[in-house]
Amino acid sequence: MALELIKKNEVEASSPITLRGVKLGGKSRMKVMGEIVGALEMDAPTLQTKIEAFIARGADIIDLGATLNTLPEQAKRAVSLAKTITETPVSIDTLDPELIKEGVEAGVDLVLSLNSTNLETAGSIVARAGIAAVIIPDEERSLESLIRNIEAAHRLGIEKIIADPVLDPVGHNITESIVRFHEFHRLYPEVPVFFGVGNVTELMDVDTIGVNATLCGIGLEVGASILFTPEFSDKAQGSIMELKRASEMMLLSGIRESSPKDLGLDLLCIKEKRRRPDLPLPENTIQARLSKGWRVDPAGPIRIRTVPDRISGNGGLIVAEHEKASVVGKNAREVMNTLLELELVSRLDHAAYLGRELEKAELSLQFNRSYAQDDAF
Repeated sequence: MALELIKKNEVEASSPITLRGVKLGGKSRMKVMGEIVGALEMDAPTLQTKIEAFIARGADIIDLGATLNTLPEQAKRAVSLAKTITETPVSIDTLDPELIKEGVEAGVDLVLSLNSTNLETAGSIVARAGIAAVIIPDEERSLESLIRNIEAAHRLGIEKIIADPVLDPVGHNITESIVRFHEFHRLYPEVPVFFGVGNVTELMDVDTIGVNATLCGIGLEVGASILFTPEFSDKAQGSIMELKRASEMMLLSGIRESSPKDLGLDLLCIKEKRRRPDLPLPENTIQARLSKGWRVDPAGPIRIRTVPDRISGNGGLIVAEHEKASVVGKNAREVMNTLLELELVSRLDHAAYLGRELEKAELSLQFNRSYAQDDAF
């Protein structure tokens, strides 16, 4: 029911900007933009895999990131390739006018970003193409400079404008920047807002799930239309999926005029919403203890490892390697059953050990963590 309500709202929502069928602003759901860092310099197979992975995780917009060493011809090639791979809107992430020019000519849907440093040189290119642009403040990050740059963009003929007041990291004036977002949205409620969630999550050694959800809630209140994340570091992997689910939760919360709870959707991945009842300790218990000895299974040792799914970012395969066979499966039960059927396990203690390790391997895939046999999970 929750998902049907989200779908219905998106169909009926009006919005000031639409990119290849993706609505931005108005009553539409906040959209997730995934930046592929260094995308403009990637070879074709690597870039295609990255794009497919981000879309599989729920990205609504694909952002192609540049570096200081990116060449104009690389920008053109990458944008052209991306446009052949997906119908999802594609943006180019650079302040370099030459790279912007090549990206626009290659058919990019959105330019990220323009300010006083490149508006005179790149603004007219964007205006003639009739595409959308993210406008940012100048180096001092003041609200006044953002407004000046938006007015300059309007004068140049850029009609599809998305404003980015710039979200600062924790420890670097995050509160002041959120106030800046709030004030801009109060003054210009009709202008779609770009909210750089990755600026915060990438610079905190904290699990991203709750941080992304909380920032998404703040984004809703300050008029965010785009939730941006690069999923660059290992600790930030999964942010696209988390922001997509959080954006759906916040949409439902707004429709129902409620807090984001009891919605039918949630981001509870470790803690429980309702704990099952605990049973009392039985009488006449025996204290568990470690075995005094350990013996090699006559059937032979088994090495366990995992192969994560790099596309979806969730799940993957468990591999159990024996000298006679390598068993591959998606969960601990099917791998263990197959090992037993093949008679590759002959001792109860070895079977118990393998059960523990296979379950750890399965959990590591579910939580998108690395796995090493015999290490603590």
